[in-house]
Amino acid sequence: MATKAQLPQDSTGSSVLSQMPPSVSLASTILASTIPLPEDPLFVYSVYARVPATSDSLDQLELARRSVLRGNNVKPFLESLLPIVHISKDTCALYVFALGSTQRTCGAHAALAQLKFDNLTFLP
Repeated sequence: MATKAQLPQDSTGSSVLSQMPPSVSLASTILASTIPLPEDPLFVYSVYARVPATSDSLDQLELARRSVLRGNNVKPFLESLLPIVHISKDTCALYVFALGSTQRTCGAHAALAQLKFDNLTFLP
């Protein structure tokens, strides 16, 4: 009698989501939220990576991402820095975004300009 091969358990549910992505319609509550943007909005960002890439690059990026999020704890959303880790075949990098206005400087832009991480390099 042949035994059926068992696939490893996926505790994150990513395999289910990849097969059936959630549907978003015009009635979805996620579309009901709005973010009031300042007049003449301006998005700025910085990119950080481990140069040269090492075996612990992903750990360093995650520690930096968490550091940014900890700094956002007491800030309103529009003054927060928004970190995103990008991983592809060739690159691993941390992108940090700040929202502001072309009319005036804001705290998020200043915080982004002063951002530094141990073991990560700012990529111009």
